[in-house]
Amino acid sequence: MKKIIFIFALMPMFLVAQNNGNGRNGSSFFDWGLRAGVHNTQTSVNGAEGKVRSGDPQAGYHLGTFTRFNFGLFYVEPEFQFASSRGELEFLRDGESNTYRSIKFNRFDLPIQIGQKLGPLRVYGGINFNFNRTEGLSSVISSGLREETRAWRAGIGLDAGNFSMDVRYESSLGNNVEGIRLDGEPFAGNLRFTHIYLSLGFTII
Repeated sequence: MKKIIFIFALMPMFLVAQNNGNGRNGSSFFDWGLRAGVHNTQTSVNGAEGKVRSGDPQAGYHLGTFTRFNFGLFYVEPEFQFASSRGELEFLRDGESNTYRSIKFNRFDLPIQIGQKLGPLRVYGGINFNFNRTEGLSSVISSGLREETRAWRAGIGLDAGNFSMDVRYESSLGNNVEGIRLDGEPFAGNLRFTHIYLSLGFTII
């Protein structure tokens, strides 16, 4: 995992060096820039009916870099992103609300998206490889978040000069945990996250 993160983090440096070596300030083949924004997270649990259900969406933030490889009207865009997210679960007792528990987790994301340009608009979709940091979850999740998970995402973007704005929807492709704690005892449950992202970007090269 560390090798993959290291490669993605260094990729823009190699592209900048190549660009400068060609004596240009920009390239029609690729763009590179910074992106940051906010998102909300909805936590859902399957297989735990009558025991746990989703709480309210919780706000988080994300920031990172993006590299866009342009192929005419189409493009491929890998990103390297840090995201800090929160989730909420409502625990039930005898079918009635008992307590709310918050989940806070950080992760590194490596999304890879394929998109099409429609003038200043872009539409795209892809897969996001998540590398979760599991500290501070033992009171709710019996074994922590899985270290590596995946999610699918789709979005729409708007470019205006060097600036861009994106709205994205993302949903887990599988279970994010091995189990959840209820009154201190673990039980089986399929926990997934859905996110809605609002991001602002600035293209540097």
